[in-house]
Amino acid sequence: MTAPPVSTPAAAISRSAPGRQLSLKARLALWCVLVIAGSLLASSWWMLAQVRRQAVQVLQRSEVQNAQMLARILDQRIRQMMMSLDSGAAAVPVSRLGDGQALLAFMQQRQATATLFAEIVLSDAAGQPLVTRDEQGVRLGGQAGPTRSDIRRVLDSGAPVVAQWVRAARIDASMMYFAVPVLDREKRVRAVLSAGLRLGSRDLLDDLVAGGGLEQVRPRIPSPDLPVTTVLLDRQGVVLAHPDARLLLRPAGSDPGLLAAQAEVVGPQWLVLRLADPQAWFGAFDAAVLKSGWIALCVGLAGGLLLMAWLAWQLRPLERLEGLARRLGQGDAVAEQEWPQARGEIGAVVEALRESVQRRSAVEQHNEQLLRKMRSVLHTAPIGIAFTLQKHFEFVSDEFCSLLGYEPEALKGEPARIVHASQEEYDRLGHRVAEAYAGRGEFAGDLEFVRRDGSHFIGELLGRPVEPGQARAGSIWLLRDVTAERAAHRELAWSATHDPLTGLLNRRALEAELQRLLPQVRAESPAAALFIDLDHFKAVNDSAGHAVGDRLLREVALALAATVRRDELVARLGGDEFVIVLMQCDLDSAVRVADKARAAVERIELQHEDQLLQVGASVGVVPIAPGCSSVAQVMQAADAACYAAKAEGRNRVHADAGPLPGGGAAPAES
Repeated sequence: MTAPPVSTPAAAISRSAPGRQLSLKARLALWCVLVIAGSLLASSWWMLAQVRRQAVQVLQRSEVQNAQMLARILDQRIRQMMMSLDSGAAAVPVSRLGDGQALLAFMQQRQATATLFAEIVLSDAAGQPLVTRDEQGVRLGGQAGPTRSDIRRVLDSGAPVVAQWVRAARIDASMMYFAVPVLDREKRVRAVLSAGLRLGSRDLLDDLVAGGGLEQVRPRIPSPDLPVTTVLLDRQGVVLAHPDARLLLRPAGSDPGLLAAQAEVVGPQWLVLRLADPQAWFGAFDAAVLKSGWIALCVGLAGGLLLMAWLAWQLRPLERLEGLARRLGQGDAVAEQEWPQARGEIGAVVEALRESVQRRSAVEQHNEQLLRKMRSVLHTAPIGIAFTLQKHFEFVSDEFCSLLGYEPEALKGEPARIVHASQEEYDRLGHRVAEAYAGRGEFAGDLEFVRRDGSHFIGELLGRPVEPGQARAGSIWLLRDVTAERAAHRELAWSATHDPLTGLLNRRALEAELQRLLPQVRAESPAAALFIDLDHFKAVNDSAGHAVGDRLLREVALALAATVRRDELVARLGGDEFVIVLMQCDLDSAVRVADKARAAVERIELQHEDQLLQVGASVGVVPIAPGCSSVAQVMQAADAACYAAKAEGRNRVHADAGPLPGGGAAPAES
């Protein structure tokens, strides 16, 4: 009998080793592919989804603010037009409504109102046009004007009315009317004064919807380059303004799938709508999300294949072990030096190799995750980041490119000069940066930058060298747009030095400016101060109220500012007291200016109910002596001269020349 072959350990290794080796490679490769592809897909999708959600929220908040801003602008325009029409109604010769010549003269004088409206109509209490002014001129009678129902609303209510649109043959020639009552002395409605705007007029509506309300040129058909549409509806839901002229005066439809923000125009109860198509805004973004998923999958597959090839290279010693095992199974002799020192050592080597591969894979995955996180932080940081070397951009973040109007990575390799407003400023920046690096080791400053489209903005630039003390190694820069922030600071500074009611300088700013100007006064370059106190202003406040008093103060401020040169100091000290400082002006000239200012104030008339309100002005004039360094002395002397003007009978000018050289006193003028 023949004995069955004996299974030696070497033969067992020869049969089983290839299966274990191939299975190990397959499992490692599959695991790596799944982890890499899954990580890339999950992180990319999550990050892009968060960015899209935040972008939608920012768009909605922005459009709500835009709608509210447009509503306020429109409401303000309507108020201004109604005020102009009210002023015209107050001037209607009520007692001469049957006098055609008087009506023609009245309408001829409405030049200011005619610049605001395309048509002005004065109708009687029966709704019949008495006199009309339009592009054809001024004429008695006429067929234009608001509807009879709108005129009847004014006659019945005695209150101003924003009338309905009146259609014409051409839609953009249709008219919208504003109507106010004309009252007699007994507050009875005797007539109606109305004024109309064409649908195509830019005075009220057109520029609010052109380009989403943000451009100056109105497209007649919506453009794909303008994904935000502004629509104006009246209280019945009729379209009053739309970029597409074909939709005007039609009932508002529905646009499913649009993000909408709305705000109400308080006066006429109109509605401003801001419509944004998410597909127009985020279509490219959604496509990028899908594309990034495919890229992540391809990168994961490629990484897995590369890792499998690397593992195959690293596991080549197993082939030698397999060959040795097969030779042993075939009974071939193996030299001692061909074997590992012991079988256990071969297992230890394989185990060590396996652990080494695992550790190396874990380290690479960890490094890759850290690298992805660093790139994500860098590219999603809310501040622009750039690295320059030898005056060229070596790296730029997405936010840096976005601030300057470039696509991501578009600035890489470009000279840094192209983002600066001028070559001179760029050259000065080089010297400033060198001095800052040599001093405190970093640079900080505001500069003017130019975007790719040619627009400019103010940016806060922070920079420091990559290696301290080694400017040639390059610099890291941080950039943010501070245009609005700096403008807000300037507005705050203006508010601190100006009177909020009249816009004139306040007392603190006047005293500071006067203190600065006093050393400039010379005998050959005289100066003078005017102290103005309104006469009978308290009576206006008591009879008409503080609102009318404030309006009168604003009119006085405008009149005083118009009396002097633009560079002269005009200030309101508080209440009804004003001061004017005249530089390079002798006393005689100052007296003439003071009398001109007094006359300008005296000419101001305000109609309040059935009262015609007027005030006078007592003006004190004093010269500013060369060498005077006390603001308080100048103000006290001017105040005393003003007091003297009041004592002499009010509404007059009193000039006090003060002591003359040699101790004499100059006579006073008034």
